[in-house]
Amino acid sequence: MIKIIFTQIIKTLNKVYIKLFGIQSLFKLFDQISTNNKFNPLVGYYKNIGILNSGNIYQTGESFFIEKIVNRYLSKNNLVFFDVGANIGDYSLFLNQIYPQAQIHAFEPNPNAFKKLSEKTKIVKNIIANNYGLGEEKKQIKLYSYKKMKNTQLGTCKKDILNNLFDVKDQIISHKINIQTLDYYCNERKIEKIDLLKIDVEGYELAVLKGAKKILPKTRIIQFEFNEYNIFYKIFLKDFYDLLYPQFQLFRLDLKRLIPLGGYQTINEIFKFQNIIAINQPKYD
Repeated sequence: MIKIIFTQIIKTLNKVYIKLFGIQSLFKLFDQISTNNKFNPLVGYYKNIGILNSGNIYQTGESFFIEKIVNRYLSKNNLVFFDVGANIGDYSLFLNQIYPQAQIHAFEPNPNAFKKLSEKTKIVKNIIANNYGLGEEKKQIKLYSYKKMKNTQLGTCKKDILNNLFDVKDQIISHKINIQTLDYYCNERKIEKIDLLKIDVEGYELAVLKGAKKILPKTRIIQFEFNEYNIFYKIFLKDFYDLLYPQFQLFRLDLKRLIPLGGYQTINEIFKFQNIIAINQPKYD
């Protein structure tokens, strides 16, 4: 009986809405509801397995990772950290706070973000800020970002990402940026190992790793982001497995834990915000 009454109420509301605003407006309303995370039953499930925990380093679990996990696997002597896609420097500064003796190499090609990164890290002697990106080969490419929005620090090499995910077609600007490889950078500076390699470059993560094939065996921990941006690059989680596994064991970062992913499984191909942690098994002290 309750179900019948509820159904009748919905039908009546639909008729009233259509009469006032039209059928197309109703379809648009349903579309907005269906795509709103608040009404999506998958959101709660995802959050329980370390997905969609976006935000600052406390909301993503990165503070736990840096303080507890990194500390567990690394000695505190001669630490070398790489922050690729450093944005305005929050991650690098937190690393410096927890590991003040570590050498930190930060990379940010977006000129708007790099300006803030430089300002925030200029008095920190052990943070080296580089105004270019890392990738599979040395080249110059276009980086797309917002024109007049608070997220102006966001930058991506795929214009379609901004067009499709952010709906800012009339606000997109581009910058020409330089790309270098991680192997070249390490060779030039005689860097023989990396303790932590963090990569957050809006879908360009695999290219960074492909330009680091020589230094990867001497890298202890990798953190990289995997999300819907990878769809536009046609990159799957399997591509990362092919490059890293089994030398690196892969985990998904949750707020207070690492979730083992084990060997490759198609069920883990979830194109939503998540941080993947790859830990090198052989010790190279």
